[in-house]
Amino acid sequence: TLIGDGPLKANLEQEAKEHEVLHLIDFAGPKSTDEVRQAMSQADAVIIPSVTSASGEMEGLPVVIMEAMAIGATVVASDHSGIPEIVQPGLTGYLTPEKDAEAIAQAIAKALTQPSPEMIESAYQLIEQTFNIDRVAEQRLALFSSHPSSQ
Repeated sequence: TLIGDGPLKANLEQEAKEHEVLHLIDFAGPKSTDEVRQAMSQADAVIIPSVTSASGEMEGLPVVIMEAMAIGATVVASDHSGIPEIVQPGLTGYLTPEKDAEAIAQAIAKALTQPSPEMIESAYQLIEQTFNIDRVAEQRLALFSSHPSSQ
């Protein structure tokens, strides 16, 4: 299932057709946050093949990675921008080079054939300890409260 939309959708559909796998792919299009969360909770793995655009733009740290880890999905993502901060190879997910279809396929195959409850738990703990909204709010409050102008 490919959730989302964008300028490459037609190219992806064409490639799927050329490789005779179009019948295996659900191009689901844009979905609401709840629909995405529901789909991720049912997925064996969530794949985020981020790439740097031709103009050099990068997406930073995609929230979808944190959401996938928080619900217990295995993550396969690109070694791109801020992603390696949370996708640590073999520990919290699988990290592949950008635009390396073979490496992505191998990581997906490993995620599906050798599921790792330990990796899923490590990813969940990382998100809970580092990106939990209550913890982040407490950290920000402490930081702002310690600033001299707040005294």
